[in-house]
Amino acid sequence: MLIFRIVTLASLCLLIHGSTTPSLAASKKLQIISKRLQQALNQRQDSSFESIFYRKQSAEIRSKQISLLNRFPNTKWSVRPSIPLKDGRPTLNILISSNKESRQQQFTFKAEQKFAITTINEKILDQELISEYSILRSGNKNLPVRLGIPDVVLTGTKYDVDVILENPLEDSVIAGGLVGLSPTHIQNQINPPIKLTPLRSGGLFKSVQAPLTPGIQRWSAIIAHPEGIISITKMIKVVSKLKEI
Repeated sequence: MLIFRIVTLASLCLLIHGSTTPSLAASKKLQIISKRLQQALNQRQDSSFESIFYRKQSAEIRSKQISLLNRFPNTKWSVRPSIPLKDGRPTLNILISSNKESRQQQFTFKAEQKFAITTINEKILDQELISEYSILRSGNKNLPVRLGIPDVVLTGTKYDVDVILENPLEDSVIAGGLVGLSPTHIQNQINPPIKLTPLRSGGLFKSVQAPLTPGIQRWSAIIAHPEGIISITKMIKVVSKLKEI
């Protein structure tokens, strides 16, 4: 349902059409769809998505699921209804978690996606990715990090991309870097080189600018510390109207 790349995360999208204050029946329907989707993702069967998506979408999602499972065989998905958008569309939150050991190195992966969906005949017809981030850690110590990055920004504005280490390493030397991801990087699963520079022990703090046209902006950040590597990707939605934030 999701496709993972070490520095880049491509997504599987889903969402449902509804009112700003969904009826009890609509809310129950969303609960049923989210439960069925969670079961399908965790069952790992070719036919699992056929009762949830139309044929083309079902095949695409299965392909993305397999791609992630090839990298992280024990991946688990959790799907939950979330707060509707301002335009009335209900949303789903999808949480992904996994870990593996490779060449005596431990890796842990976590991601979260939020989608808005449209359904017909209790099948998902259309979807829009609203927000997305992923964190990949190497090493045996699961150092907690916090992302200070907005989900939505106005065109042309400056905003902060902060990756904050919750437990600073005192006098230890850490390094990090940040790079923008293009649609080509995402589509072809390309990991662009990231130049690392010395950082303050608190993490990575950068000020960046949104493009002048609406769309999607993605960033990939890396922090290297004595206990391992932290790799983060984050999607930011760029809008032209303040009411869209």
